[in-house]
Amino acid sequence: MFTMSLLLLLIKFGEQLFHNVSLKLSVTCLCFVQSLRDGLRTWMTEMDIFLHTEDPTKGDLPTLQAQLAENIGVQNDIQTLQKNMDQINHLYRAVTVNIEPKFGSKLSEEVEELNTNWNKVLILAEQQHDRLKGSLDSTEEVYRKIRKIITWLEPIKEEISNKDYSVESLNDLQVKTKKFRVSTDVKIVNMNKTNEMPSFSS
Repeated sequence: MFTMSLLLLLIKFGEQLFHNVSLKLSVTCLCFVQSLRDGLRTWMTEMDIFLHTEDPTKGDLPTLQAQLAENIGVQNDIQTLQKNMDQINHLYRAVTVNIEPKFGSKLSEEVEELNTNWNKVLILAEQQHDRLKGSLDSTEEVYRKIRKIITWLEPIKEEISNKDYSVESLNDLQVKTKKFRVSTDVKIVNMNKTNEMPSFSS
């Protein structure tokens, strides 16, 4: 039979063993948290530069398409890295139980700062996406209208090139001029009914 003193010794040993294991687990978690944190900090620094880049000019279709594609890539990265951010917050709450208050306070500030910067990146990425998408949509609409106007002008160009420009008299010149103006005015009115003139300013 175990004596009371031996039993107390075993209990104390068990408590110390549990404390050592908990401490090792906490150190492992902290190292993992720091690794995730450093990776996120590096990524967010790069994103801060990209997300503050001046937007392309409206009308610059290729550049708008390229930058929007990059932004969509950032949105995909955010979805992937959100898991890392969630892990950091989860592990932080787990390890704070077994660390010194002074170190815990410092770690708390670092995690809070990381969360603040992360949320800023989310907001900036969404705002940039909305701006680029709006600029691209309006640019594509202008290009569509331009193509429609060019298509509309083609038969007029053909008609003008095949016209008989010979003039037999002053009266003949006036009649042909009047017919041309009326024909052109009608075409312009019909065109304006279906399209507004393109503009990149809106």
